[in-house]
Amino acid sequence: MPERRRCLNRADPTVWSAMTDLVIAAERVLVDGAFRPAAVVVEDGRIAAVEALEDAPASALHLAPDEVLLPGLVDTHVHVNEPGRTEWE
Repeated sequence: MPERRRCLNRADPTVWSAMTDLVIAAERVLVDGAFRPAAVVVEDGRIAAVEALEDAPASALHLAPDEVLLPGLVDTHVHVNEPGRTEWE
């Protein structure tokens, strides 16, 4: 099992817990309809939190400056037709 990264503890934001699978950090993250720097925390395959970019751990995956992170985006072209209708893909 891969090492789990750390995410901010809600009781004490200066402490990170060992429950996070992945942290993705980017300068341009779409949050509440606007782009801003942020770190997206993923736990058990789901978005658990969106934190300030400066709070991202050193182990976070950092996107390139020209990349945009769209947390929660579902590619409907691929996922809406499953199960069924997969033959046309």
